Amino acid sequence: MNVSHLLIKTPSTRESKFALSLCFIWIVTHLFTDPLLSEETTYIFASDGKNQQILRVEVTAENGEIKAKLLESLKLPSRPSGITYNPHHNQLIVSSSARSSRKAEAVNIKILSDGKLKPDHTTTIEFPTSYTSVDRKGKFYLSTHYRTGSTQVYHLNQDGRVGQQACSLKTPRPEAHSLLTTRDNKFAYIPCVKTNNALYQYSFDEKTGKLSPLKPFDASPPAMFGPRHLAYHPTLPLVYFSNEQQLGVSVYEINSDGQLHDKQHAVTIPRRSPYVRGKRELSSSDIVMASDGKLLFIAIRDSAGEEDSVFTFRVESDGRLSLASRMKVGDIPWKLALSPNGKILFVSESNESRLSIFEVQPDGSLKTAAQINWNARIRSMVAWSPTKYSPPPEEESIKKVRSATPAVIDDYRRYISGDRSVVAWYGKRVALVLDEDTSIEQRDAKTMQRILFALDDVFDAFDKVTGRKPRLTAPLQGKIRIEVSSKVGGGLAHHGRLGVAIGHGFFEGLYKRFSKGENTVDQVFFYEIARNYWMRDMNPTIDYHTSKGPRDYGWWTVGFNNAMSIFLPHEIKSIKDMYYFGSGGKRFSDGMEANLKSYIQNPDKYNWENSWNVPLVPWKKRTSVNDLMTGLLIRLHRDHGGIEFIKGLYQEIPKLQPLKSRSDRQGARDNFYEASSRAAKKDLSEFFTKTLRWSLTEKRVQEVRNALNK
Repeated sequence: MNVSHLLIKTPSTRESKFALSLCFIWIVTHLFTDPLLSEETTYIFASDGKNQQILRVEVTAENGEIKAKLLESLKLPSRPSGITYNPHHNQLIVSSSARSSRKAEAVNIKILSDGKLKPDHTTTIEFPTSYTSVDRKGKFYLSTHYRTGSTQVYHLNQDGRVGQQACSLKTPRPEAHSLLTTRDNKFAYIPCVKTNNALYQYSFDEKTGKLSPLKPFDASPPAMFGPRHLAYHPTLPLVYFSNEQQLGVSVYEINSDGQLHDKQHAVTIPRRSPYVRGKRELSSSDIVMASDGKLLFIAIRDSAGEEDSVFTFRVESDGRLSLASRMKVGDIPWKLALSPNGKILFVSESNESRLSIFEVQPDGSLKTAAQINWNARIRSMVAWSPTKYSPPPEEESIKKVRSATPAVIDDYRRYISGDRSVVAWYGKRVALVLDEDTSIEQRDAKTMQRILFALDDVFDAFDKVTGRKPRLTAPLQGKIRIEVSSKVGGGLAHHGRLGVAIGHGFFEGLYKRFSKGENTVDQVFFYEIARNYWMRDMNPTIDYHTSKGPRDYGWWTVGFNNAMSIFLPHEIKSIKDMYYFGSGGKRFSDGMEANLKSYIQNPDKYNWENSWNVPLVPWKKRTSVNDLMTGLLIRLHRDHGGIEFIKGLYQEIPKLQPLKSRSDRQGARDNFYEASSRAAKKDLSEFFTKTLRWSLTEKRVQEVRNALNK
C-alpha cells in the first residue's frame, strides 16, 4: 500500500469513544492473559511400537487454555522403539529392533512446517538400539543397548541420513541406559543402572565419531544410585543424572579433561525399602532441564503403589539444586519433554496409555492443563515446534538479508580509513565500505548478503556477551562502518566507539571463502571489534605498566581482544569458525593456551616478575604478555562457566575500585582475582596463588570470600 494515497478521516466523538473501548479491551487482553498465548504450536511425536506407528499430538494455547489434539499418525513398516530429533536437518530418526535378528533399522523422517511427517530413508544397522541421540554438530547418530551394553556411533550423511558405522564398543557392564555428548561435543557419558551402578566416561572425536575411554574410566557413582538419564546445564560445565535407585538427581562438574567430579546428590523421596533385583517398586525415570537453566524436572515411577510423581528442582546460580515442588501423576511416568519456551511439560504416563500436559508455573510447580489417551505405552517421544528449527546458515542468510542494499558513493568521507570513491553495502547493523571497488556488479550479491548477515551477527554477539553499549560515532545511514581499505595493513579501531577498518587483503580472503560456502571470519574482525567494546571504565581497575616503563601498558586490552576472537564465533550460528592464516579457531586457541601451560609447568623458572610484568615472555621469542593473558582467559572460560563467565567478567571489572596508578601492580592482581571470582561465583584464590603464583593481599581474599558467602 502506498502511504501517500491514504485518506485520513477525523473521527467523531462517538467513534473516538468506540475506538478507546476497543483499545482498552486490547490492553486488558494482551496484558492480563496468560503468557502462554505467545507460545507457538508444539507437536509431540511419540514412538508407538504396539501399533507400528509414530503418533502426532498438536498442542496449542488459546485464550489462556491449553488444548491438545491427536492427529493422523504415520504408519511404519516395522515396530519403532527409540526416537530422537536432529535439529541440523529438522528430522526425526526412529530406530526399530527386529526380534528375529540382532540387526535393526534407522528411519529418517522429515518434519514439514505444518508438523506433518514424511519418511525419507531407511537404513539397516548392525546392532539393536535402546537409547539414541545425535551429536552437537549433527554429524553422528549414537545409540546404546540396555541389555547388552552395546554402543554404536554411525555417520550421518550430508542429508542427515544414517550411514556407515564409525565406532563400536561394549560397556564393561550391561544395562547401559543413555548416551549424549557434552555441549562442546568433546565428551560423552554412559550410565548403567541397578546393581551394575557405573558411570563410564569417554572422549568424543567429533571428526571421526570415535569414543575413547578416559582414565579413570568409571566415575564411580555412590553405591546403588543407578544413574539412568542425563541433562546438561545450558551454560555451566555441569551434567545432571536421574538416579534410578536413589530416587534423586546427581550433579557433576565436568573438568576440562572430561572427568566428572560430584558436586551434589539431591533426593526426591526416600525409598520404601532397599533395592532388590527382580522386585519392581519405586524408581526414577527421565530427567529434563529448561533451556534457561533455571528449572529441572525428574519423574519417579511406583510399580507397587501410587507415589508416581514429577518433582521440580530450582537450579541455583552455581548449578546446585533445591527441591521446589511435587506433582503426583498417572501410573508409571516414563518420558518427559518440555515445550521450547519451557512453559509446558509433557509426561508420558505409560501404564495409563496417556499423555498428560502441565503448565509450568513461575515457581516451578505444575498445573494440569490437558490429557490425551493415545492407547499406547509410550516410552520415547520428542517435543517440536517451528521455532525449534534453525535452518543452516546459508539458507537463513539468503532469507534475512534480502533487505541489504549496495550503493556507490563518490564523495565518501572516511571515518578511520578509505578513499573518496567507494561502494557501500548495507546490512541490518553494518555498512561495509569497499574503497577498492568501483561498481556494485563487481561482487556476487548473495555472497555479499551472507557476509553482511554474519557481520551483523558479530556485533549482536558482542552486545550480548559484553553487556556494553559503545557509542555509535559517525554512522553511515545510521549503521556501523566497517571500512575495507588497502591503506590498512591489518586492522584499526577505536576504544568505546563502534566502527573498524580492515585491510583489503583480509576482506578478499573472507569473500572467497564465503563464496564457497565456508563462512569463516578472520580473527582480525573479532580482534578489532573487541576494541570497540573495551570501554574507558575497564582499564583503570586492571591495567598496569610493565617493568619496561610507564609507557608500556594496555596489555589486558589485547589479551581480551584475542580471547574474544576465540569465544565469539561459537556464539554465532551464521559463522562456522574463526579463520587465522590458514587454520581455524582451535589451533589459534591451543597456541594461546600453550603459553599459560609453559608458565604453570615451570615454577622454578617463571614467576610474576619475569612473566606477567614484562612485555615479552621469557620462554618464546616475540611472544607478548598479552598472549599469556589470553591463555588465562581461555582457562577460566573453560573451567568456570564458559561464555557466562566472560559475561560476568565484563560486568565485574568496571565495578572495582580504580588503581592508584598504573604502577599499582598489586592492586591490578587483586582486582583481576576479585572480578574473576565474582564472575565464577566462587573464590578462586587457591588457583591464583598456587597455580598462577600470584601474590594476593589477605584482606582482599577475605573480602571476596565474605561477599560470595552472603
